[in-house]
Amino acid sequence: MKKLIFFLPLFMAIHSFAQKDSIIRMPIKKGIVFYERSFPVNGTRDDAYKKALSWFKASFKGKDQGLQHAGKLSGRISGSTIFKLTTSESGNYFWVKPEIAILVRNDSCIFQAYNFYVNPIMPGVTHEYSEIEYRWWDYKNGKPWKRDDQLLFKGIDDYMNQLISGLHQEIK
Repeated sequence: MKKLIFFLPLFMAIHSFAQKDSIIRMPIKKGIVFYERSFPVNGTRDDAYKKALSWFKASFKGKDQGLQHAGKLSGRISGSTIFKLTTSESGNYFWVKPEIAILVRNDSCIFQAYNFYVNPIMPGVTHEYSEIEYRWWDYKNGKPWKRDDQLLFKGIDDYMNQLISGLHQEIK
């Protein structure tokens, strides 16, 4: 009995810690999903701008994505992308469309991704794009729309972090 009394609190502490680790966090700014990361620029602003523009063009090419604005004077590069996230072995997937912006300053480069729209491709669901915030709000409050939501949000977070890492490597 004494062992049970000792191990029960220990088990509960470990269990609650493990649950906290599995929580997906989406960055929110002014009520919308908003990824933003800044890193230092080594070298000149002009060199960093050229590298960022080259990275952008190489990373986002194809139908329905790509460069929409490149202002060397302002240091702003922006456009959109679309990517597919498979969320089940049965073939369910989402098309995800965010807007991407890169701001090159004298001493830093800022990556931003915002205005996320998702289109679920699965049986029994209308195939229309909707803002991700409604789905995220319900998910984080314990009312996911579909079982695939956890994989959707984890996939978005992983993809955005890969993009940020790729740009950071290019700018270094």
